[in-house]
Amino acid sequence: NSSLELDQATRLDVLEKACVKMKTSGHTDAFIRVAVEQGVKSFAGKVRRSRLDVKDPGYHPLYPKAGWRRDEKSKEKVLKKGNWFKGKDDSKTWNEIPKGAGGMRRMKPFLKAGSKGNNNKKAVTVIFVPSTKGSLLVKSLRDDEE
Repeated sequence: NSSLELDQATRLDVLEKACVKMKTSGHTDAFIRVAVEQGVKSFAGKVRRSRLDVKDPGYHPLYPKAGWRRDEKSKEKVLKKGNWFKGKDDSKTWNEIPKGAGGMRRMKPFLKAGSKGNNNKKAVTVIFVPSTKGSLLVKSLRDDEE
């Protein structure tokens, strides 16, 4: 990553110093070669994208300032919550989804729990009972209620 105003000799000098630092740090020659090649390719790609027209969707400034594309990013973030399902295949409906094993329709846990007893008692209040060994406290409270 260097200024475009630097001449080629200065850029090569910077790369040479970086290679020497990596070599003295114990990196292998193969690793240094791959790292430098990837760095040069990456910087060339950044330069290419920065030279595109500003209205081109692939445009990205070489040195973006803080807040670049802030409006677009915030708009995308807000729209992502409501548009995540769009673009999916509309030909599938809920009826085509296979049911569970045995073909039985599974009840949701809260419906299953509410169907016990079916007595017409309405709750007046809610009480949270601390857990005890063998649920003795809860059982005794239920017995007293009946």
